[in-house]
Amino acid sequence: MDTTLAVLLGLATIASYIIVGIRLMRFCNASGVSLGWFSFIPILAETRLARLGGMNPWIVVIAIVPVIGTLIVAILALVWTWRIATNTNTKQWWWVALLLPIGIGLASSVFSGSVALGLIVGLVGVAIGTYARFMIFDPTRPMPADAIQGPAQA
Repeated sequence: MDTTLAVLLGLATIASYIIVGIRLMRFCNASGVSLGWFSFIPILAETRLARLGGMNPWIVVIAIVPVIGTLIVAILALVWTWRIATNTNTKQWWWVALLLPIGIGLASSVFSGSVALGLIVGLVGVAIGTYARFMIFDPTRPMPADAIQGPAQA
């Protein structure tokens, strides 16, 4: 891939990370979960998802196990996001966020011969994935207090 196109895709991914981080932080604050700013720190963001998903955030410690731990936390993040989407009535967006990476992976392999088409597919994927998570972490639909693991301020 051309360096300029790779930089564009990288910048789009960073912008997506920031947008979703802001939205998750606001969602945590609206739901009464403390330390919402953790949403910007990779492993700590998962602790916020665990808390919102009704699980003990300390389970994220398993991510220190090189491959298996990271895989387990990635699968659990899908479960936590499903619980959040269920409690906020945004399940349709969870499916978009789940199936989109599979579709983007398939499309990028199909368009692997064309750098421009690969970039377009990648940018569309980043944009749709960002929007799906944006909709799931809607601060106007905070989590019910009984769905959050333990004391909300922990």
